[in-house]
Amino acid sequence: MLVFTTSCWAESLTLAGKIGTSPVVMELNLNKGHVQGRYFYRRHYLDLALEGQLRDDGSLALTEVSANSTAANAEMVLRPGPNGKWQGSWKAHARPATLFVQLSPLKTLASSVTGPGAYEHERLQGLPLRRDHAEMVADKKLQWWVEPVSGVRTFRFDSGYDAIVLTKLNARLAQEQSTAITAFFACQLDYSRRYGPEQAADFSFSAEPRLLTTTLVSLRFSTVSTCNSGGLLIHGSSMNVQIPGLSELELAQLIWGGDKPAAVDQSALSSWIANAMQNLHGSDMADLRERCAAKDQDIWRQPAWSLTAAGVMLEPVFSQNKQGPCGGEWLLPWTMFKFKPGR
Repeated sequence: MLVFTTSCWAESLTLAGKIGTSPVVMELNLNKGHVQGRYFYRRHYLDLALEGQLRDDGSLALTEVSANSTAANAEMVLRPGPNGKWQGSWKAHARPATLFVQLSPLKTLASSVTGPGAYEHERLQGLPLRRDHAEMVADKKLQWWVEPVSGVRTFRFDSGYDAIVLTKLNARLAQEQSTAITAFFACQLDYSRRYGPEQAADFSFSAEPRLLTTTLVSLRFSTVSTCNSGGLLIHGSSMNVQIPGLSELELAQLIWGGDKPAAVDQSALSSWIANAMQNLHGSDMADLRERCAAKDQDIWRQPAWSLTAAGVMLEPVFSQNKQGPCGGEWLLPWTMFKFKPGR
């Protein structure tokens, strides 16, 4: 029998089983007797937050967290059993019946997936993608796929590159989609902890092919959400790779070409971008708001960037308390760069 004591510094449990007749997956983290966790019902996959305490007898007293309320939605008591199993009871305040809980250590289809990753892996396995529309972009066929619960939509390449390249590209796109789906559920959990389970955060994810050539793939990804504070957060990222090896392009490689210094530090990179932006877009940015200055190197330290036929699109990154005064993306034409990727 597995028995925890209140002297435990940190333990993590990933469990699967049933509450009553409903299948669930649960993750619990124990830290000095305090328990924080989450679980989802396999029928809808959204997380429910848990908090509680490890009792002296080794049992766990858990409460479904309800923000902005003094009353819990439900309470659960779990007692350890043999082989890592747990049993106990679950009772909602709005229902008279008490449900029996039985949980066991989660065994994933991929035995290499353990720890915190197993919880998300199990959820993703139960969320099949639905085929959406197809389109042709630069003579490449793109098939779009959507995950219905989160609404996260992105595409796979159906043609345009040889089989090995297609497989690698689509693996990267599948990972981007999985990451966005996981971010959606994390966003909803964080929002419900802050504002209550009846509230839902806004969350949208977009994928856009920017430049598709025989030797280059440039894609932009963007997430817009109200996850943390109720304010709008915008996060951009990109994938810029060369065909056929799918080696990542570096922004410094485009800027300096063959004259690229042996070691380019972040300061030199952000300085070059800030100067280029000030020369080309300084007055436009200054007109947006007082806090927006093209020459501010801090906002160009790790910009999201992607490639287009006209040049390189860069999106400034701000600290959370300085979000978005410059807004959107800014184009630097190819004439400003020494290295132009082949077509």
